[in-house]
Amino acid sequence: MPWRDTGFERRERARNLATRHLMVLERLAGAEADDRLERLVTQPAPTPNR
Repeated sequence: MPWRDTGFERRERARNLATRHLMVLERLAGAEADDRLERLVTQPAPTPNR
């Protein structure tokens, strides 16, 4: 529930997202998309709006 978000829930979502990102990177590494992957991982993360 977004209106009852706790630090634990936030950390859990962040951990799950990081795991998903690693899965995507592992799948794309060494594939035809390797050049695009290199551009993707070297781009800085956007700053969140608050």
